[in-house]
Amino acid sequence: MDERRTVLGGLALLSLAVACGARTAEDGSAGTEPAPPTGVHRSADSLTREKDAPLRGTRWTVTALGDGRVSRPLPKGTDAYFVLREDGTFEGRFGCNHASGRAVVGDGNITLGPARTTRMMCQDSLMRTEKTLLGLFDGKVTYTLDHRGIALTSENGTVLDAVAAE
Repeated sequence: MDERRTVLGGLALLSLAVACGARTAEDGSAGTEPAPPTGVHRSADSLTREKDAPLRGTRWTVTALGDGRVSRPLPKGTDAYFVLREDGTFEGRFGCNHASGRAVVGDGNITLGPARTTRMMCQDSLMRTEKTLLGLFDGKVTYTLDHRGIALTSENGTVLDAVAAE
């Protein structure tokens, strides 16, 4: 019985090796080519980086707020996101309330707002987060795109980090 399990296990490993793309190297030894790192695609002549997520039309999920020196994750249970639309507007949710307004993009910055919001009351932590976010969305911010992330920095130094929704 043990011998049978050993043979079956060996066959399973062999089929996995074949399925994973085992090949013979130029020197005749067996080997596999490692997968490229995440976010990088192998081209014919070099490694190339994936394109940044589009600034407009992407749902940006807010992950952290900070003051330029220290960034903190949002309070647990916070659902904060925004979408910059092609028509020069934004919409989103800032933790408690939904918001919308103007969003003019130009030369590495975005002029936002003023924001229009619904008027629900929520937990204190969500309301504080929302107040900070509303401050960003009523003025000029610089933005930096990095693959699937975006950072917005207000004129007073408040920083928002967000990731593109899958």
